[in-house]
Formats: sequence, structure tokens, C-alpha cells
Amino acid sequence: MKSLEAVFGPNSALVEELFNQYKEDPSSVPNHWRQYFDEIEGVEQPEELKSEAEKTGNSTVTAKAAPSKPQEQKKAKKAPQPKEDGDTDIPSGATLEKIKGVSSKIVENMDESLEVPTATSVRSLPMKMLIEDRAIINRHLKQRNEPKSSFTHYIAWAIIKALEEYPNMNNSFIYKDGEPYKVIPDQVNLGLAIDVQNKDGSRNLLVPNIKGVDKMNFKEFLYAYSDLIDKARNGNLEISDFQGTTLTLTNPGMIGTVQSVPRLMKTQGAIIATGAIAA
Repeated sequence: MKSLEAVFGPNSALVEELFNQYKEDPSSVPNHWRQYFDEIEGVEQPEELKSEAEKTGNSTVTAKAAPSKPQEQKKAKKAPQPKEDGDTDIPSGATLEKIKGVSSKIVENMDESLEVPTATSVRSLPMKMLIEDRAIINRHLKQRNEPKSSFTHYIAWAIIKALEEYPNMNNSFIYKDGEPYKVIPDQVNLGLAIDVQNKDGSRNLLVPNIKGVDKMNFKEFLYAYSDLIDKARNGNLEISDFQGTTLTLTNPGMIGTVQSVPRLMKTQGAIIATGAIAA
């Protein structure tokens, strides 16, 4: 049985939080997550959940996952573990605060990303024409009551079209039985990094994906993108939304970042980060 990290990648922290919430009170999580965790725990589902699953088609999950346990040993090669820092390395007067929950999972995911062979390339592109074209397109979309387009839409679409010429960017790398393998997916599942505010005011970075974007036209992609953002903002993301991401687009430029080097997560072929648009 795969671990949550293997199935959900960088989203495993969110799923583990939901699982802990489920263990305290199964009725406190959405039904599709409850069904999923019931399968993991071997719990017989209530009849009303079974009938709902039959209607929605959510009873089948492509890959089951079990929450990771400290005593379990991973078969895949592991990155060298950092040495424990002695007391002499702690500044005088400083206190230690244990990293827990989502933050702890982020640390684990970033540490595991060091195992992935990675090459980084940086490009600076002129945006003047895109800025002008977007303004014209949005005027037409508004007249037709269509969703407004953002720069992220066009950047994502450019990535999708570039994959037609460079499909190897969608391939990923794994170790299986101690041997290196290249994974060649049958479609492009584009992950979108979305900043979401929780009820307590804290924030999570979720990375759901749009499946089969290489088979869409731009209008279909525009609506699929809008639907995914709405689901994320309203807390309606389902298990399948997190599974099978083949590459990711993240946009730290929204907070003024000019250039960044994001971490490439396991099972993904590439991660593309956009910077701020110069005025």
C-alpha cells in the first residue's frame, strides 16, 4: 500500500491533517474523504455513503494510501539524513520550537526533493505584447459573459503548447527495485499551486491538478482552471484532484518575487515558477 506522500505528493500534509480529523470524528470530513479513509482503515461504509458513492462514481480510488509510520523503512534510496545539531550550535538565549503538522510535512517533502535529479534554467521574457493582448481578449470575454483571463492562464497555456514540442519535460524519474526508471505518462496533468486561507486565518499552499490539459482547447482549459480554483477556495477539492500531477506551475511573482528556484517533487517532470511582471 502506498504512503500518502507517494499518492498525494506535496499535498500529503493536507491529507494527513484530514486523516487525523477523520480519526477524531469521521463525520467531520467530506463524504468522499471519509469513504477513502474508511477503505484505508478497513471500515465498513454506512449504506447511505455506499449509495452516494454509486451515484457519484467516487467509490473507486486509483491508488490507496496509508499514513506514513515512523517505524516503516522506505525501499527507495534516501537522501543523507542531516546530523543532529548539538547544544553548542544553538544561540545563547534561543528556544527550540518543534515543527509539527503541515509545516513538518513541508520539511519532509523538501528534503525528499533533494533525491530527484534536477536541472534549473532561467529565462527573462518580454511581456508588453501579452499585456496588451490580454486587455483586448478580456474585453471580448466580458461582452460574452465568459470568465476573465489572467496572465497565469496564458503562461500555463504556453507551457501546455511547449510540451507538444518537448514532451520529455512531462516525464519523471523513480527508483524501482533499486534501479532508475523514466516514467512516461499518457497525458499531461498540470498542477497549480494555490494559496488558500484556512478558517483560523492560517494559510496552506495546495497543488491540485487539471487532468488531460494536452487534450483541451483554450476555452476548455479556461473553464477547467476556473472550476479548480473555485473548488480550492471553497474547500471542495476531492481525492482525484490531487492525484497524478505530472508537472506544476507556481506563481511567486504574485508576491513580488522576481526569480525563484522551486523544488521539484517526486513523480513530477518539471516545476515552472513565474516571477513578477516588470512595469
